[in-house]
Amino acid sequence: MATLSTAASQTSQTTHRKTKSTLLAPLDVTHQVSSGLPFEASVHLLPRTVAAEVAFILPTVQAPTGLVAVLTAQKSLYELVEWGDEVAKEKDALLERFVAWAGKLCQLLMGQGYFADYIDPCSGLPANTDGNKIYGEVDGFQALLGYHTQNANCCKILLHPKWGSAVYPATLFTNAPGHLVSELVQHLDSDEAVAAVLHTHGQGRTAAAEAVTGECEGDPGAPELAPTKTLVGENLDSKLVIEGNHTATVFMRNNEAEWEEWRTYEANFGTFDNATFTLVHKARKGNLSQEVQQNVVADFDSNTFTIEGGGGWIEE
Repeated sequence: MATLSTAASQTSQTTHRKTKSTLLAPLDVTHQVSSGLPFEASVHLLPRTVAAEVAFILPTVQAPTGLVAVLTAQKSLYELVEWGDEVAKEKDALLERFVAWAGKLCQLLMGQGYFADYIDPCSGLPANTDGNKIYGEVDGFQALLGYHTQNANCCKILLHPKWGSAVYPATLFTNAPGHLVSELVQHLDSDEAVAAVLHTHGQGRTAAAEAVTGECEGDPGAPELAPTKTLVGENLDSKLVIEGNHTATVFMRNNEAEWEEWRTYEANFGTFDNATFTLVHKARKGNLSQEVQQNVVADFDSNTFTIEGGGGWIEE
């Protein structure tokens, strides 16, 4: 039999960490869901390291402007590291609340032509999108909100600043604009407000499309901008993220299974013809720094890339 949680009184009352990636700080949206304990939602852009991880989780998703994460946290009656029939029933109830809320938001975003899907809290896999890599909810909250964690029985658990470990975290991802997602999250319980948000967004998209058309007609020689594109490395432990025509970043796992960022100098990819360019990796140790240059061969037909030998360590 699980006991009522006392973690909230044992946990620091510090608030979340506000970062540049936070578009909407944790907001109480309990009134938007069925009766129950508090339900919070926040909206975030993805830092590069998190984006690289999510690219493995959602390998088929194209995100021209980058993915946006919606983090939800529900207060639980019990510390969810506990076991028992009551805890299992509590998890089922929290799952149903999340799926109903996230499903409504996803349907609205997909109705506007955007990708949207949530991570199944039971499996850690995308609910409706191909993918076989598990997303770490605890790591996501730690990276995007700065929430503390602790180890319990060889598991890493999340500590909410007010509820302690009596929290049920769940996340959805979309490639919709962050401002649109934030507005919908704030007004999801009002059909009238949602309609107004979508109407305003639709007008903005039409105006933007007309502006781009006018620019192209006025300057037929203007270069075509390449969208964001992600390529997978041969060893599956690396990602090449290309943004626009001029910047590229390679993410690779180090021995601690964390992501390192390898950035290139400016390179022109045109309209994504196959390309070879120079990869620059800076490494630091104490007061010393080094720089290594290698060649990257990007194959846009197969969406893969390889890193070739060449260059070497250069003292700065």
